[in-house]
Amino acid sequence: MVFGGLLLLFGSFECINLLFFLFPVSSPSLPCSSLEGITTILNSRSSVLAAANPVYGRYDDYKSAAENIDFLPTILSRFDLIFIVRDIRDAARDRTIARHVLSVHINASRAGGARRKTSSLGPGLGNNTIQDSSMNNDDEDDGDDLSLGSMKRYIMYCRNRCAPTLSEEATLMLRSHYVSIRNSQRLRAAQEGASNAAVPITVRQLEAIVRISESLAKLTLSREATPEHVAEAIRLFKVSTGHAANSGSMAAEGFLRPEMATQIQEVEDQIKRRVAIGSDARVKRLVDEFSRKGFPEFAVRKALHVMVARGELMQHQRRKVVQRLR
Repeated sequence: MVFGGLLLLFGSFECINLLFFLFPVSSPSLPCSSLEGITTILNSRSSVLAAANPVYGRYDDYKSAAENIDFLPTILSRFDLIFIVRDIRDAARDRTIARHVLSVHINASRAGGARRKTSSLGPGLGNNTIQDSSMNNDDEDDGDDLSLGSMKRYIMYCRNRCAPTLSEEATLMLRSHYVSIRNSQRLRAAQEGASNAAVPITVRQLEAIVRISESLAKLTLSREATPEHVAEAIRLFKVSTGHAANSGSMAAEGFLRPEMATQIQEVEDQIKRRVAIGSDARVKRLVDEFSRKGFPEFAVRKALHVMVARGELMQHQRRKVVQRLR
């Protein structure tokens, strides 16, 4: 159903809840098989706003974002902005959230009651009365807040009438930011004596910042994306995807240190020698065994995660046991 929606909403927007229930799509095109076994490629490029719960029920700070979300790096890197929303216990924040949720329900109940009252009055005076009050709430601005109707018309106007491009100053700013981050990482790696060090930003992340900058310019009905738009796009990228990448290891493109990648590969090789094909092993026992050998727990769990993603291992018994498949 979701794949069909992506095809129907080509060039449009789709909201997906509980994304982890879906089969991951790692390319902007979706393969589709016919009755006679003929496979074709159908375009499915669209904007996606998705939400997913942590695989452990609660976000684990000791695990990486990729392990908490349980998606392949090729899937995570398709999203321009990745926000980690955690349920932090804070009395003031809890009161604000509760007030907002209750106000949404109260306003929805009032609107529903007004509509039911209108329908009970029947045609004529009742319809005219509500037309001037409750039924027109979506088109009335309340102070500084835009109404739903005004917001819809504004977004439609931006989509149809505005197609901004990067200005020369914004292009230079983006290029300078991209080069400076990569050079700073190379200098840090040289000081630490690491060779072939990974960098925290790649071409895919650069393209994401470009798209965000152009979107911000479109919201302001600008013909060009200015350095101000680029600065805001960089800020958004740092507090979202950049923050997620730094909370552990996101294992996306360029986010894994080379020494950690070497340890993960060593753990994978030893797991293949340790667990025979078709046999089971408890995850806790593997973690303890490799920890005694000097491997960090993160490297062991990352190796298990990668092998499960490749189909070499299968998890069962609530992820407490792994079975070697090949």
